[in-house]
Amino acid sequence: GVELAFDHLRSLGHRRIGYVSGISGIHTARERLDAYSELAGAESIVLDSGADADAGARGAAQLLAVTDRPTAIIAGNDMTAFGVISKLAAQGLRVPTDVSVIGFDGLVLSARNPVLTTIRQPIADMGNIAIDLAEKKAVDGSVDHVVLTPELLVGASTAGPPA
Repeated sequence: GVELAFDHLRSLGHRRIGYVSGISGIHTARERLDAYSELAGAESIVLDSGADADAGARGAAQLLAVTDRPTAIIAGNDMTAFGVISKLAAQGLRVPTDVSVIGFDGLVLSARNPVLTTIRQPIADMGNIAIDLAEKKAVDGSVDHVVLTPELLVGASTAGPPA
């Protein structure tokens, strides 16, 4: 999913891409942060950790304090992305004109203004697979690891970097 976000932002011309990570210690947050760090390399800019709108606001505040600030932000989930967008707007920055923002999850709330570009998680599939895996564990004690394919949903929160 992080690779989808990077590919999208780079195709638009972004080179400095920040990241507001999820809650440290959670498996998916750690995997996303690792993927971001690998893709960003020396340009890595991790802004904050947390999984709510407040974490997004803190991350955006940190972004505003950076001299050579990123032109795009990937947020660890959609709620955090909403917090980023709100804080940027409160500081007079426009999304996506000044800063592009991508979230994760594909929440129905992504239909806000601007419509959030997000990496949609196959939530229904995740629920069905979780039930199947729980039943399998109860029967024979085995635990499988399943990776599902995310999907990029392009909304109005991403555009080319400011000139």
